Amino acid sequence: MCGGGEVSAKTSSIKCSAPTSFALSDWPRSVIINNAFARRYWPGQNALGKHMAVGGGRQSEVVGVVKDANAYIFQKSSSPFFYLPLLQNPSPGMTLHVRSKGDPMAILPAVRNEIEALDQSVMLHDASTLSDHLSGTY
Repeated sequence: MCGGGEVSAKTSSIKCSAPTSFALSDWPRSVIINNAFARRYWPGQNALGKHMAVGGGRQSEVVGVVKDANAYIFQKSSSPFFYLPLLQNPSPGMTLHVRSKGDPMAILPAVRNEIEALDQSVMLHDASTLSDHLSGTY
């Protein structure tokens, strides 16, 4: 997210505040935190390189710090938040956010093709726009 090939920060408009270049293979367990997390747990310190227990006590190294962003739509202020790499923390389900210009549903076939090209075992379902999701019409 902070300059190493991750696209989530670009899609969600999250800005890096402590940029670092990295590849997921560089760290066995890595985590990216926001500024609120750094301020709460390491006040006045550089959080890069610090370690924290994540998911069952596994130690993860802080490899990036991003600017605060509201993680949830109705959240009024930024809370401490951390991001885990999907490749290091697999999940049976996930949400893919895609930023588009114009009608977002118009690019759905291209998104499906790209996902299938990456992994034919991954199935895309329940595609909706953020507007539809928020209004409950999805």
